Amino acid sequence: MRLAYSALVFLEYCAAFCVLLPELTDGSAEGKERARSWIPVGGSGLLFAYNNYLCVVSAYMILAQPAILGLLFFLFQRRRTGTAVSWTLGYLGIVSLAKLLFLLLVGNYERINIIEANSHYGHSFALLGVEGGIVCILLLLLLQIKRKKTDMPQIGRKLAPMLTAVGVVVFAMMLYIMPQGEQLISRQMLALNLCCMLVILSMLLMYGYKLAADTMKRESAFLRERTRQLGEQYRVILTKYEEAAKMQHDAKHRREYLLECLEEGKTEEARAALRKAGEERGKTVIWTGVRYVDFIINSRKEEMDQWEIAFVCEGELQSLPMEGEDACVILGNLLDNAIEAAKQCAEGKRRIRLNISNRNELFQLCLENTSIQRPKVKEGRFYTTKEDRFAHGWGIENVKLLVEKYQGVILFEYDDTFFRVKMQI
Repeated sequence: MRLAYSALVFLEYCAAFCVLLPELTDGSAEGKERARSWIPVGGSGLLFAYNNYLCVVSAYMILAQPAILGLLFFLFQRRRTGTAVSWTLGYLGIVSLAKLLFLLLVGNYERINIIEANSHYGHSFALLGVEGGIVCILLLLLLQIKRKKTDMPQIGRKLAPMLTAVGVVVFAMMLYIMPQGEQLISRQMLALNLCCMLVILSMLLMYGYKLAADTMKRESAFLRERTRQLGEQYRVILTKYEEAAKMQHDAKHRREYLLECLEEGKTEEARAALRKAGEERGKTVIWTGVRYVDFIINSRKEEMDQWEIAFVCEGELQSLPMEGEDACVILGNLLDNAIEAAKQCAEGKRRIRLNISNRNELFQLCLENTSIQRPKVKEGRFYTTKEDRFAHGWGIENVKLLVEKYQGVILFEYDDTFFRVKMQI
């Protein structure tokens, strides 16, 4: 019975981390990446299963297990150590609270103390059923996450303070209950456990509601920004179409003028007209190799020319690892922010440099512009300096959201004189 229970505990522990870390079950992840995550999870899971072989719940294991896991993650993985530790604290706190409630109910019914319930009566068929139910819930949750492609590492980072608080609260409660092990289990112990469980569930619900509200707010702002970008691009397309129609109309008259000049031997006038037409056609042509990227850059180039912003564009593309609309939103937002900042600089100091390329299926972008002040940043989010803060200030956040969508990396560098964005997808 104990071996079966310990095996289920190990499976539960691994399933809990498969929920948090997608690379554990992601077939597309590299073998070394999976191994670096599985070694700390499997090693600490075996230790946790052995502890549960000895007893069902342990107050000190709530703190010792995250410490051991954190050490193993630091040695083998490093980049998700903090998230894994907070996840373990919260997960062990909730599961220990549920198992402690089961032991208190058994002990109150059998009229025994907590030590006997924890060491003997805990390893029963009923507890196997509870453990099996927890494993099934975790596996169903894992399937749901895989189906919806939920970014659990990001959610884990957001929930880290809450999960840490849950673990500490449960640890404190168990420190109060466990020392009373020689006394018969009382209704007061049951009431304390139930109250603690209700408080934690309320906290989780409130935090989940806040997280869902923030997510909806971001998605709503993203859709508004995308609609604005598409509307702006549509207006630019109409303007370009009208310009093209006008040029086609004027071309007929130019041909007639050139023929007249050639027939009358006015070669200098004909040469001047051709030179002027060439200058008008070559004003804002920037070529990267991808049509919709060229369109976004050239449309912004006209605004830069109006504000006398020196613009340099380097690089060449064959394709992009994203949808055309997403590329337009990313590049449009970044260029709009760069133009807005450069416009504030004195004449002669307005500069924007764009380097864009894809090498070995890796898309790279670096955009730098001059500035006169540091951007306003709070808790990792950039805030607008415009008066309408609700309508503005979402550009960078939408870019971050799209970079996360394609599992890319985006970095920001800035001081009082410049702002630089580096991106890889």
